[in-house]
Amino acid sequence: MDKARRRAGLTLIEVVAAMALMAGVLTAALVARGRLTEQGQRAEIRQQAVELLTEIVADGNEAIGSGSFRRGNFFVVIDERSPGSLDTLGLDVRTFSVYPADAPGAMALASVERFVPRPEPFASVDDRIGGAR
Repeated sequence: MDKARRRAGLTLIEVVAAMALMAGVLTAALVARGRLTEQGQRAEIRQQAVELLTEIVADGNEAIGSGSFRRGNFFVVIDERSPGSLDTLGLDVRTFSVYPADAPGAMALASVERFVPRPEPFASVDDRIGGAR
């Protein structure tokens, strides 16, 4: 009977080991939940940036040149370049990028490049009145 009574419960070492195992599992679950929440927030911000970029690009912005502006929680940067390989086609490349306004130096959340017609150079006064005499 004495043996049966001794084996009825857990020893102190078994209880401590079980608690340590449960603490490890609980910690892993909380870390995974935190990462999942953070990932969801980043995805939502990127989705907002893509929607803003879609709206800006769809506005027919051929008159917009290089520059930047703030819209809501984002900075929009527009960069224009003229690669030599597009000279014969008369095209420039305009890059639209969206950055988080509250994180200077952060990577772009969304970016898109478009080909736009290269503007015609201004004519000189002599060309407009029929050339120099």
